[in-house]
Amino acid sequence: MHNGFRVELRGVGALLIFVIACSGANYSLASTPSVQQSGNTSPSALPTAPAPAQRVPRISGKPPTRVTAGHVYRFRPVATDSNGNPLLFRIHNRPAWARFNPATGLLTGTPTNSDAGFFSNIIISASDGLSRTALPPFSITAVPVSAGTPTGNGNFDPAFVPSPGDFLYVDLNSAVDGTGSSPADPTNKLPAQIGDRRQLLFNSDSGVQTIPCRNDGVFVVGSDIQISSYGSQRATISGYQIVTGGWSQVGTSNVWQRPFAGGASGAGPVVGSVTDLSSTSESSTGDVLNWQNLEEYGNKIGTFRNDPTVLAVGTYAYDWEQKVMYINVGADPNQRQMGLSCVGHFVNTLSGASPSRVTIHNVRLIGFAREAVNIIGSASYWHAYDNDLYAIGGMYNVASHWYFGSGIQMSQHANNVEIDHNTIVQIFDSPITPQHFGGATGGYLHDLHFHDNFIDRWALAAVEMSDFGNNNRFDNITVEDNIAINGGKGYSRTGDTPQGYTDGIQVRGGNSSVFSSLIIRRNRVNAYNSNIRIDGSNFTNPVLVDSNVLSAAAYGIINQRPTSASIDANANTLCGNTVQVYDKAAASQYVGDKLLATACAIH
Repeated sequence: MHNGFRVELRGVGALLIFVIACSGANYSLASTPSVQQSGNTSPSALPTAPAPAQRVPRISGKPPTRVTAGHVYRFRPVATDSNGNPLLFRIHNRPAWARFNPATGLLTGTPTNSDAGFFSNIIISASDGLSRTALPPFSITAVPVSAGTPTGNGNFDPAFVPSPGDFLYVDLNSAVDGTGSSPADPTNKLPAQIGDRRQLLFNSDSGVQTIPCRNDGVFVVGSDIQISSYGSQRATISGYQIVTGGWSQVGTSNVWQRPFAGGASGAGPVVGSVTDLSSTSESSTGDVLNWQNLEEYGNKIGTFRNDPTVLAVGTYAYDWEQKVMYINVGADPNQRQMGLSCVGHFVNTLSGASPSRVTIHNVRLIGFAREAVNIIGSASYWHAYDNDLYAIGGMYNVASHWYFGSGIQMSQHANNVEIDHNTIVQIFDSPITPQHFGGATGGYLHDLHFHDNFIDRWALAAVEMSDFGNNNRFDNITVEDNIAINGGKGYSRTGDTPQGYTDGIQVRGGNSSVFSSLIIRRNRVNAYNSNIRIDGSNFTNPVLVDSNVLSAAAYGIINQRPTSASIDANANTLCGNTVQVYDKAAASQYVGDKLLATACAIH
């Protein structure tokens, strides 16, 4: 009995489908009648194209050129070999305080004040054993810091040396910072905007800090900005407005109501999410509850006002016009501490703006109604890493009849964005979302690197790369070394019931979309509908899908594009998917992929 086999397929026809048989031990290969086969239908007998000519490796990336003493420097180039050969990396003039991994090309280290200085002519190259390609030489400036000064992480303008006046200490729970001294901002409240060369630091020793109801936490309007924590641990910032008491029962029903001023959102009569923060015997940590949308399923706002008792148990509704909150939590809510999601974004940018060199690091974000971080305009060189994002999304837009709530979203001309080592849990929309919106034209998202993130429970796609407009571009995008589990469960309109359209890594082209140099590599994914989905009738660029583990979805890999739009799939492990591979493209190549009948453990 075989528990799997290795497959090599090249140009085998207009449609490829690998389906797991019910026995869990046998496999069948189905193809369209137009496929020519010569008496043997086993995979090894399928026609094989000639081996491609040897080509040199490709290497790209923009190394950060600055690091502050006491904080981590990290750069990993993106390198590929079109012949599928393994690559080894080499570095020239490595700084003594940094380490280098020849297998991955990762350069990382934490300089101290004694390491401060200028390190030049650093060269990183990649070789496939036959030829070598190098990045242009670059330099790193390690900047010292004054003793006892809380400092931020990130990569700033080389002319900028942080000083105490550049730091804005925020503690929304106290009039002073964690040391008892007066903060830089005497009001100690979150500013509406952050301009050039500001370090916004939240006091991590002050418990959960709640932003008062407003559409956005902060607008980033400048460059060389860092948002992080200071103190002994990671700061927790909440978009929930804490509500204790004040509820009155609606008749004899399980529905309760209370006046609630909220904040302006422009999103219509119903918005946000609610969580039980009371840490009762029912939940030691607090449960994210479902919500009720008054515009769907014929349950219009007027009907609801006449009879609020139609609100289902475990849901809530907020009438923005009348400023009344309704909730049905199955018990008296006055005995609980409820959190109502009334802040849109934690960080937002202006359309058409171009903030650059922005770092968001070491913060825990909970309960924001829209995107936690929204990167638009011509924003460049953003880095979001080592953050926790929980329970993001759920805002309903009455005009568009759509729900918002990505973890980190970028659009228009955002470029050179790195998102890594984040924990992203319970996201209503998609945790990581580079996309062009409907009606957008001429947008250009490029040099995006999403890696080493842990994603658990989302509604649409763990990483959603979508074009809903016309003539937009995506260039040099790498999605690698991420773990994404329980796709379709959790924070969605169906609670913990999987949604049928939830994907893992999704690439969806629009009208005349261009996706160039797109790499999906070494990810471990468990979604509900498809683990990797490539779609779009006008999107024909090849996609590299390499060394991923894809488990227990309806489809492992699905390519819905025209027959000329190929996937280069190498050394993937597909386990327990109902249909392992569904591919319309005759030019697709599947080399060394392993098909297993049972699901793989994703961790």
